[in-house]
Amino acid sequence: MKCIFKYNREYNGKRIYQCDKCGYDTELESLERMCKPIIQPQYGEPSLIKKIGNFSFAFGKHFYKGMPTVNKEQLDERLKICKECPLFKQKEAMIGGTCTHESCGCTITDEIVFLNKIAWKDQSCPIGKWGEIE
Repeated sequence: MKCIFKYNREYNGKRIYQCDKCGYDTELESLERMCKPIIQPQYGEPSLIKKIGNFSFAFGKHFYKGMPTVNKEQLDERLKICKECPLFKQKEAMIGGTCTHESCGCTITDEIVFLNKIAWKDQSCPIGKWGEIE
């Protein structure tokens, strides 16, 4: 079965289209793509060792690119997208949570702080829901 894309939202001045069946996002209104099942939530997070490895790799890229950060509006848009994702795990006593994707596992908050990868311009969602900002 092929994806059927409908307009979903604006992001960084671009129109984003989403498949109603699998949730795949794209900037292209018509894209030939086979629909894949919706990602099921993981009931755990990556191990601490895996999280450290994932973060170290991301930090290396971030450092190499000059450690650029997003503005508050861009951060809020990314946070909104993350909170709607089945891989987002809400944490008690905080506005954000954790991405449970095996290649991530990072803390997600509404603050532009060093350990918050959604605040880094050069990062992207592991399943393509949002990308790097130039």
